[in-house]
Amino acid sequence: MIFNKNDIPFFNELEKTNRVIRKDNIEYNLYSAPTWEVAQKVDALMGNDDLGFDIDDYAIDKDVKI
Repeated sequence: MIFNKNDIPFFNELEKTNRVIRKDNIEYNLYSAPTWEVAQKVDALMGNDDLGFDIDDYAIDKDVKI
């Protein structure tokens, strides 16, 4: 799901990955939950439903510096 990092109270607990997606000519960095506890926070905030879109359809090959 695309979100504004300021809307995520625990954003500093997420880890930036080296993957990028492009949607509507805007590039977004992908982040992951490094622990089960953080993943549960994401689920609680965003919901467990399949929301948004399949990011694989928008993934681009790009060397991203972390």
